[in-house]
Formats: sequence, structure tokens, C-alpha cells
Amino acid sequence: MRKRIAVIIFMTLGMLLSLNAIVTRDDAKAQILNQIMVNSIGKANIYLSTQTVAVGVNVVSHNETIITPYSSSWVTFIDDNPVFGWKHPCRYVFIDASSGSHQVLSATIHPENMPLFEMISNYLLPTISEIELPPIQNTTPERNRDPHLYAIMINGTNLYNKEIRFWNNLSAMYCALKDLGYEDSKIYVHSADGTAANNYDGMERGLDLDKRLPINNDIRFPATLPSIK
Repeated sequence: MRKRIAVIIFMTLGMLLSLNAIVTRDDAKAQILNQIMVNSIGKANIYLSTQTVAVGVNVVSHNETIITPYSSSWVTFIDDNPVFGWKHPCRYVFIDASSGSHQVLSATIHPENMPLFEMISNYLLPTISEIELPPIQNTTPERNRDPHLYAIMINGTNLYNKEIRFWNNLSAMYCALKDLGYEDSKIYVHSADGTAANNYDGMERGLDLDKRLPINNDIRFPATLPSIK
């Protein structure tokens, strides 16, 4: 009887230890932010998967291969240069959902399934102080607005095409078209779901190169086939 009780107690303790060994998403997040990537906080965009990923899954795209090493992994994607275009150096951290062990692997491309990831820490843009420069004499005459010029700009088709580089690219091209004589009303910007506030707000917003307020007015159409037609 005593032996049976001892076996039951041992089995119960084993079950409790197994339950305690399961790493939750909050545990993985704390491990990333407070231990593994503590020196990257504010210097990179850090994303954590919203669910665990099974062993043997290639998590990256564009002909690269990064395979999940554990039977169940929390996957962290670290974009070390979020204002750069792809490809550029980035990292993946795999946390074993059973033991908390982890591996860090290097890559040059974002995850294949970006909607599976949620940002848990963002890159902080450096504060840029204004420098007073002597006035420059512009010898290039300003072009007159030509009402016969039209332009269509198209970016992405979903809410995940909201990286800061897309905003900056669109803004730079928009300003170039205006310099070439295009009127604002003749430049049609189709981007994601068509609402700049939803796609480029907060920490994802880039440069307001044309200084036209309100900042959201230039993106008016979604990047969908019916809208473009």
C-alpha cells in the first residue's frame, strides 16, 4: 500500500513538473525582452509568433531555409534594420515550448507567414536635430503644373504592407512627380486598404516629405483590382 502511494505521489509530481515546464507565450516574450534580446530593445523591430510552430517547418521565404528545431517552438523574428529594404541581415530565435531552451539563427529575409507574428518591441527612430545651412540658390526653374499628366502608384494588397520603407518610397516618388509638374489631384495612390491612418500610423509612420497636411490625404484608394480598374 505504501509503495502504491509512493508511486502515485511520484506520478503526480511528474505531471506537475511537466505542466510547469510548458513555456507560455508570455514566458517566451519575457525571455526575449528581458534576457535574450535585452541589448536590442529600441534598436530593432522584434516580433513574436502568436502560436507555437511544429518541428521541421521552414519559417522564411525567398528561397532561404530556417527550420524550426524543436517539437514545439515559439518563434521570434528580429528585424535589425527595419528602415532598409529586403534583403538585409535579420535574426530568428526559437524557444523550446517544453524546456525554454533557445537557438538564435541568422537570415536575410522576413518570415514566410508574417501575419503569424506580432510586434513586441519596436525600433526607436533617432532624434534628429535641425542644422541651419546657408541658403542655396536654386537655378532650376520650377515646372508649371501640367493638367494633362496623370500617375498611378500601387503598393501592396493587405494590411501587412505597412513597413516604414513603403511609406518612404511612396512619399519620395510622390514628391518627384510633383517636381515634374504633376498635380496632386492627378496622382492616384493605391496602397493596402486605402487608408493611410490604418496602414502607416504610430510607430510605422515614415517621413512627411511633401509637408502636405493632413498627412493622410495622399493615400485615397485601396490596392485592389476593382479599385485600380
